[in-house]
Amino acid sequence: MARLRELKTNFVGGEQDPLLRARSDVKAYYNGAEYLRNVIVLPQGGVQSKPGTRYLWTVPEIPEVDGGGLSDVRMFEFQFSTDQTYLFLFHHKALTIFRDQAPVATVVTPYNSWDLRAELTSEGDLISSGINVTQSRDTMLVFHQSYQIRQIKRQGSHTAWTVGLYAIKNMPIFDFGDVVYTNGVNEVQQMTFPNPGTQGDWIAGDTFKLILEDEKTDNIQWVNAGSIMAGRVQAALRKLPNTSATGITVINTGPEDLAAGGGLVITFGGDDGKRPWGALFYETISTAQVPSISVLVVTEGVRPGENVWSATRGWPRCGCFFGGRLWVAGTKFLPNTVWASRAGDQSDFNTKRIAPDYGISATTDTDDVPAFINIFAGRHLQLFSTAAEFYIPISETEPVTPENIVLRRTTSRGSRPGLRVFEVDGATHFIQRRGRALREFLFADVELAYQANNISLLASHLIRDPVGFALRRSSSTEDADYEFMANIDGTMTVFCTLRTQEVNAMALWDTKGLYDDVAVVLDEVYFSIVRDVDGTNVKMIEIMDSSITLECAVKGAAGSSATLAHLPNTEIEYKVDDFIRPLQTTDEDGLVTFDKVATESYVAGLRFKEPLPDIAPGLLWVVGTLPVEVQLQDGASAGRKRRIVDASIRLHETTALVINGNDIAFRQFGVDALDTPVVPFTGFKQVKGFLGWDHEGKLMMGSDVSTKATILGVAYNVSIG
Repeated sequence: MARLRELKTNFVGGEQDPLLRARSDVKAYYNGAEYLRNVIVLPQGGVQSKPGTRYLWTVPEIPEVDGGGLSDVRMFEFQFSTDQTYLFLFHHKALTIFRDQAPVATVVTPYNSWDLRAELTSEGDLISSGINVTQSRDTMLVFHQSYQIRQIKRQGSHTAWTVGLYAIKNMPIFDFGDVVYTNGVNEVQQMTFPNPGTQGDWIAGDTFKLILEDEKTDNIQWVNAGSIMAGRVQAALRKLPNTSATGITVINTGPEDLAAGGGLVITFGGDDGKRPWGALFYETISTAQVPSISVLVVTEGVRPGENVWSATRGWPRCGCFFGGRLWVAGTKFLPNTVWASRAGDQSDFNTKRIAPDYGISATTDTDDVPAFINIFAGRHLQLFSTAAEFYIPISETEPVTPENIVLRRTTSRGSRPGLRVFEVDGATHFIQRRGRALREFLFADVELAYQANNISLLASHLIRDPVGFALRRSSSTEDADYEFMANIDGTMTVFCTLRTQEVNAMALWDTKGLYDDVAVVLDEVYFSIVRDVDGTNVKMIEIMDSSITLECAVKGAAGSSATLAHLPNTEIEYKVDDFIRPLQTTDEDGLVTFDKVATESYVAGLRFKEPLPDIAPGLLWVVGTLPVEVQLQDGASAGRKRRIVDASIRLHETTALVINGNDIAFRQFGVDALDTPVVPFTGFKQVKGFLGWDHEGKLMMGSDVSTKATILGVAYNVSIG
């Protein structure tokens, strides 16, 4: 029989996938845990019981005229300034705006409940990607494939907001090939030479060049004969690299003598027809004076087709502001196309000229047809689709223009529709298409290409097709970034990440209800939670509050009762002056009368849901270590029975703990021992007398009391048979 001392200093590997139980050869095995439920991993290495939540608001149900029932919601952050931030809550045909954790305004929107979330076929194909947003200064733009882009603006106060159409100028034209509303028009321009032959204007022998979309012709020698000039201009234009050899025709429509008022008519036909060209320019090369050429666009060219965005063809699914342009992408009929406004005018999408400041239109050149659902301005301008990830290489060093844009496909993982992407430590995090992995889109300087690494591989069982995704950035040097993923099964996956310290820890939260969506406003975390209240499902908005250990709670000062109007006829727990009182049931109005008067403060709400009732019954949060596996002198310990002899747990400000079914004492008999709250304990607690042999040799730690607890590390002796 062997005895060894196991020391566990941290949990930065997070909860480990059950498929990794035999991988004691990897570092994450010793830095991880078998269970991390209703806890949050600290970047310093320890784990802490999850924070509670305070009740804020109940989401109105869908009116009966629209079918009734619970409304879907989507929540987003809006930052008006560094000290003026808002929570935007979209629900059925409305947007409710929160400031300082209270609703301050509600405005009408066109989005039905079923417009807000992504919708997929049973095979996983995209039907709708829901709504997406981007913000610039005081304006938020809302994108949905079935609605024209909306803009939401604050009108001078916290309570005054407007929702209106985003004005679009010069919408691009596209020929979809089935129903063509415009057959196309050839461009016609007229060129005249004012007062030719007189002093100060054109005389025989002068030379000039014409400029068409930044391309210059060879030198053209001026003569007074209209037919000769028509031939020379036609030949020069047809030789340009941006025209064909037969498309442009030039004729003289007036007298042969240009001095008598003649002029040239230039028609862009054939292979150069049915498109806008923009007026010709000119420059003089060899003249005695400073003559001029007058160009008039008689008929502007129009491409065959129709407006690229419409109620019939769909509207962009996503967008962002980058490089002085508004970038939008992905419609129902053109899912793999991206457009950009003119530089400096974010509402003008004029693509009539191939010039640096004009609008941009680009389509992926791939075998499949990826549907763009997110655009992100990171190290490069990045585009995420349902099938692959793209970026624009030139965007890191130079402005993107119609001449240099290239959509480069770099990885082929695909993104989950309906979820945004977030930048974390220089990488862009996204949920993979099937909702089973969290990946980081990271540029590798050695390979000069992006990688899409699976950062949830060690805890893939906790990524359960998320329907909500939000990032809370670290607020201090001692903090970490936390990502919250509301899973389709109603659980919440919480990911603690700090790349520089190799912290990549996932934990799973349960609640008495179903987590529905999540959003972060600066460092405040908001949840949408569906709860069963008195036999009826109700959707509530709650805010995470680390100062309490109850959910859907209310807080107050001194008093003998509390009203939880949102929780009628519901069993709740309450604390008065930090004393935990027995469970009570509210009346039909949500009133609960305290059995002990609160002289300073009270909090009342729901207890945490037991996350593992079959494994750790009665515990409100659970930390379970992995089996001890070591190499002994006579071979590996795997498969051999073992028993934990004793354990030393390093705690921080903890008042209750259960280890393998054993309650740890935190109160000693003495004066006033029963009249004061338990003093939070920091230091080591030792436990002896564990019984029973098994093949695991692990600790199951938690608490059956609604108080905060923090485990920093654990050391324990294990006997191996």
